[in-house]
Amino acid sequence: TTNSTELTIKQVTNAAGKVKRYYDNHGVLPDYVIIDDTKYSMSEFLYLASQASDQIISGSTSTITTVTSELPSQPNATYDYTSGNISKSDYKVMAKKIVIFIEKYGRAPNYVACSLGQISYTKLIDMFARILNFYNIYGRLPNYVSV
Repeated sequence: TTNSTELTIKQVTNAAGKVKRYYDNHGVLPDYVIIDDTKYSMSEFLYLASQASDQIISGSTSTITTVTSELPSQPNATYDYTSGNISKSDYKVMAKKIVIFIEKYGRAPNYVACSLGQISYTKLIDMFARILNFYNIYGRLPNYVSV
């Protein structure tokens, strides 16, 4: 097992495809995702996916430094939001909020607020996995993501 501390955007987008497929097939998130023989928890993956999304939008191709991230205090809580589309500019702001929160508190947020309401931890992981999987397939980020 290698303890990678720097990951490429490609490694993170490939992992996003794995998480998306697992969620699509099982209706729940996997416990972890493996990137280069290292297991990353879903809260750590959320950090990586958020950071990758932000960097792609910003045009940065820098590697992403991994961080240890614990589960949110209420990982299974549900929050109110209206179904709809979250624009690229909105999910960029959400990605930044997630990165800042995890770097500050060492755990994933229970939810992130956006124009549609409060998006829960599980939905955030699904959302960013779909965003980065789209990027991996089409070479660009989607203009919006549906929740």
